Amino acid sequence: MIILETLLKTKKPSPRIPLWFMRQAGRFLPEYRELRQKYPSFLEFCRNPKDASEATLQPLKRFDLDAAIIFSDILVIPSALGQKVEFLAGEGPKLAPITSDQDLALLNFDHFEERLQATPEALSLTRQALSKEKALIGFAGAPWTVACYMIQGGGSKNFDEARLIIAKDPIFFDNLMTLLVEATARYLIAQAKAGADVLKLFDSWAGLCPAWLTEKALVQPVQKIIERVREDCPETPILYFPRGAGEKVLTLGGAVKADGVALDHFIDPLFVREVYSKGAPLALQGGLDPLVMAAGGPQLEKEVYRYLDAFKGLPYIFNMGHGMIPSMPIDHVTQTISYVRSWEKESNRNLKITG
Repeated sequence: MIILETLLKTKKPSPRIPLWFMRQAGRFLPEYRELRQKYPSFLEFCRNPKDASEATLQPLKRFDLDAAIIFSDILVIPSALGQKVEFLAGEGPKLAPITSDQDLALLNFDHFEERLQATPEALSLTRQALSKEKALIGFAGAPWTVACYMIQGGGSKNFDEARLIIAKDPIFFDNLMTLLVEATARYLIAQAKAGADVLKLFDSWAGLCPAWLTEKALVQPVQKIIERVREDCPETPILYFPRGAGEKVLTLGGAVKADGVALDHFIDPLFVREVYSKGAPLALQGGLDPLVMAAGGPQLEKEVYRYLDAFKGLPYIFNMGHGMIPSMPIDHVTQTISYVRSWEKESNRNLKITG
């Protein structure tokens, strides 16, 4: 039985707390850094199925985790559609900006599946190597977040240029979102068919979406993607991560009809607990602050237990509120896992005593 998949389907808590970490395959691991050195380009790394699979499996060889997440990036979709995407050392992603319908006309599906084939191949290789007890997670960026990068031409603290263009030219934005809904649905379906047990949509910049645009930019596109995926892969549960959504996080998770919603580290877990029963049935994931894990010490133990206590009795997956940072001490990851397993053991013991 795959605990993570089962919890997402049934929305019932498990005696074992499912546990994995965003960016668990990454620069904090020396074996990852060694593998990464083989490639001058980050996208070349992502496009090698064998090494992408190896990067996916590396953290499970070190840690007691319940899931692997395929090694890739949310910007493989614009690249596959024909937009120029580069990852420059120390600068992050750089894209040739798409700012009008004229630019948009240059993007198409002519080589889309071919350019993305490495991800399904890596998933297939990983599923073969992975224990049947472990879940394999596929993912994509949600349309709003990917659109922000595509229009802005790279990363940004606030994506002001992208949001200005979106406000000025709503027809262009609608056309871009239509393209991204189709592309994302195709990509996720291919991942599920290749062996992904669970799918996750990362809306990393959901918190920058203004209220007047929420329905059009966040809810409708993600809802359409989930509907499309369920038509082809009805048994594959889907997680949604609207980072920065604040108190709207459960409302958004319910509105898009996800199976689970991921929490960032800016929302109080006690607030989530308080409003949980008022919304749609959702599994919860997150939201330990990565910097608390990096700092370690008594605060780490306190925060781990705070999340576990807050969500006791609910369908909960332990994770962080954001990805693993490159400087994360490996022993702090091990310590975090030990705190979760210790709490879990004590909780189950108390349940037997009272039961």
